[in-house]
Amino acid sequence: MAENKFVVKTVFHDENGDTLLREDYRETREKAQELKDLADFGYAGLFGKGQMKVTTEIIER
Repeated sequence: MAENKFVVKTVFHDENGDTLLREDYRETREKAQELKDLADFGYAGLFGKGQMKVTTEIIER
């Protein structure tokens, strides 16, 4: 079994600060990037293109 070396963090930002919504673990940077792109696309549809209310980032562990 491969090690999940990459974490995709999804964070909600509002006037009360930042809230971690979820952490998803992936084996490769490519799989992590696919998830990030999909999440970014979905939140853009929900909040509008260029939105900054929900952000995602990839972290290598």
